[in-house]
Amino acid sequence: MSLKFSVITPSYSQGRFIERTIQSVLKQDADIEYVICDGGSKDETVEILKRYEDRLRWVSEPDRGQSDAVNKGLAMTKGEIIAWINSDDVYYSGAFRQVQAVFEAHPEVEIIYGNADYIDEYDRLIEPYPTEAWNYKRLTRVCYLCQPAVFFRRSLVEKYGNLDVALDYCMDYELWLRYGKHIKFYYLPKKLAASRLYKTNKTLGQRLAVCTEINDMLRREIGIVPSHWIFCYSHVKLDQTLKLDRTQPEQERQFINELVKISFWSYWHWKSLISPKAITKIFLWWVAANAIVLKTPIRKGRSVLKRVAQPVYETLTNPLYKRIKSEVVNEVHNEVHQELKRIRQNNLEAQKTHLELQSQLAQKLADELIHIYMIVIDVKHQQSNEKLNVTVLDELAKLRESIQDLSMTKNNDRE
Repeated sequence: MSLKFSVITPSYSQGRFIERTIQSVLKQDADIEYVICDGGSKDETVEILKRYEDRLRWVSEPDRGQSDAVNKGLAMTKGEIIAWINSDDVYYSGAFRQVQAVFEAHPEVEIIYGNADYIDEYDRLIEPYPTEAWNYKRLTRVCYLCQPAVFFRRSLVEKYGNLDVALDYCMDYELWLRYGKHIKFYYLPKKLAASRLYKTNKTLGQRLAVCTEINDMLRREIGIVPSHWIFCYSHVKLDQTLKLDRTQPEQERQFINELVKISFWSYWHWKSLISPKAITKIFLWWVAANAIVLKTPIRKGRSVLKRVAQPVYETLTNPLYKRIKSEVVNEVHNEVHQELKRIRQNNLEAQKTHLELQSQLAQKLADELIHIYMIVIDVKHQQSNEKLNVTVLDELAKLRESIQDLSMTKNNDRE
């Protein structure tokens, strides 16, 4: 006896796309029950659904959003294999046949995902979806599963639950993370579906809300927000608030400086431990944006950094000690030296001049690093170290004064 697929499509005012979605489902060579749960659309959606009601079931009524609609569809269906496709996405021909073959050959497999594409509103290929082989730890850092290319057994819903109705954007990502805690996903390296990107869809049209919800969800579910998602939020936030012309050097510098600030704030806001790799990345952003105003060679930077960081070395009594000492002080400067070496080897004179650094660069870096780790200690470890805080704050005050003096001097020189 062949497996039965339950296909669920949540919908709301997607009349321009939904017929293409319906046809991609009905053309599949498999035993399918198809349910469309519409949220009370006022466009042509209902008229389209009526034309296909001999081959599918549908409801059109107010609901609590996409997650609620999918959960409603789960309750209305009985098939062993569940497929969920949004009303603007499509399946590729033969997708169900390939998925069914794997499920039948491997009864132990509970969830399958495959490759997919991004397409535009006219069905033209944008690019392949960046699908990767299964790795749960990697999944916490980036969502590499394309939602319509995922198929799972109903037993997973019975064991681990359905969609979280509190989520408006990342309900699929949260579901994969929840299921992935318990089972290994089966990766089928075949193209199964296409996800549509266009200006007004949820993914592109509401990017800041999407990033915020993802970060909130990750903090709640896995306890941290990985750097990838911190930086996604920071970039989107600035793109939507500053509206800068980044082809202009001064506006690009302003963007990067603001990006550094908001990235630090985001790590603090979501109470996530910032890694040495992330610090290095942020530091190099800052170097690229600000080195043009700096004169003193970087060789002075290491001693300044060590001097400023010494109070941390003497008073820090938790496992972050080694990370600060070995990774931050040494690795950051190693990367900067490599960048300078690359530039000089390529004889890029303009960039070489742009990256002539002075000790103030190291002071600025130390200022930010110590401040971040002080926050980490207070927030992440829920402990207070009065000696550390007082010592560091005194040093930071001196650094800020020297940086402000430098800035004033530079401004006066330009006048």
